[in-house]
Amino acid sequence: MKKAIFFLMLLVIFGCKKKSAENNNIKNQNGNKEYIFNYHEITERIEQNNDFYKLEDYLIPISKNQFIKDSILYKNDLLDNKIVFENGILKTSFGKIKFIVNKNIDSDSFVDYSYIGFNKKKHFHVINIKLYDGELTLLMNDENYNYKIINNTPLFSKNNDYAITYKDNEGLSSSLDLYKIENGSLNKFYIFSSEDNIIESAVWSADNNIIIKAKPLNNDSYKFYKIDINNLKTQRQKAYVNKNFKNDYVLDSALVISPLNEYKIIALEKTEKKNIENVQHNSLPIIIQKKDGGIFKDYVINDQLTFKYHDNCPADGFQRLVSKNNYFTIEQTYCKDFMFVQSYVTFKIENEKIVLYKYGEEYTERSNPEKNINSITKTSKDFGIVKFEDVTEDFLIKLMQK
Repeated sequence: MKKAIFFLMLLVIFGCKKKSAENNNIKNQNGNKEYIFNYHEITERIEQNNDFYKLEDYLIPISKNQFIKDSILYKNDLLDNKIVFENGILKTSFGKIKFIVNKNIDSDSFVDYSYIGFNKKKHFHVINIKLYDGELTLLMNDENYNYKIINNTPLFSKNNDYAITYKDNEGLSSSLDLYKIENGSLNKFYIFSSEDNIIESAVWSADNNIIIKAKPLNNDSYKFYKIDINNLKTQRQKAYVNKNFKNDYVLDSALVISPLNEYKIIALEKTEKKNIENVQHNSLPIIIQKKDGGIFKDYVINDQLTFKYHDNCPADGFQRLVSKNNYFTIEQTYCKDFMFVQSYVTFKIENEKIVLYKYGEEYTERSNPEKNINSITKTSKDFGIVKFEDVTEDFLIKLMQK
């Protein structure tokens, strides 16, 4: 009898261990849908730089011993689950993704992929993309076909609310990118740039602050600092002051550099919505500021460009601003019939004029997300020359009906 009871206990123990091991693995890789990932066809979706903040304005000196202690304790939250990435195929919970490679190293089209790791708390597969002229990092969400391409391997904070990157191809950098992790993606929160220091090392401390080892450009001695994450939000929200928007704060911003000047694109939101989780962002004023004597001043305002709130539509509304060279894009979502629509409004700044460059929409059927629906893009051939201030929600909707 005792032997029988002992045997049953062993079965229970090993059964629990097996179940625990299964729970610690990446989610069930049972999806039977297949996707094709071709880097050279999706380069427009690579993240672009947003607004820059001077690094030195946020640095708090710390001791060398404090830096060493935090550096030793830090461990990036990436599991080695290379078994899910074999023969150029990534196995995810929603299906298999086949990566198109080109191993001709003498060609501009050269591209290859290697698995870095998996962040189980936020469900990110992290994959290196090796190119002819450098390397990038792909983050693929394990819960859906949602991905982002960034410049370097992210270092996740202990609470997994934030991530940073800082190294260039030579392992040094004069800028540090801070991301906030929301809705299954990394969203660029801050870009810290320095003209006085080179960042040799940056990691997270146990209390979720950034700690940095930097070398001033004018000497060879190292300095040690931290950036207090808890104070960033308040500082950033004070970045925009205008008596006409005294009840608003800066939700997002982007820097645009045209051949003749610099511009700052700002999206404002009501302060009353600041601390509400999963809030929709609709009817936001978009402010364009122009640099004048080293100071950004209001240049043009459009409060009809972002989509209004509509009943029975759970879309998030405004999502983010992105910029590249003298172009910037406003990304937002809304509902059309029984579909979610991902909207991309791109403007071009040239010769002090801000005009609509192109408008695109991607569609997802609400009742059947896997259904393939062709996207639509309109260019100046379809709408001619349209000034920034004349682009409204009604204009965009009518444009898509043509």
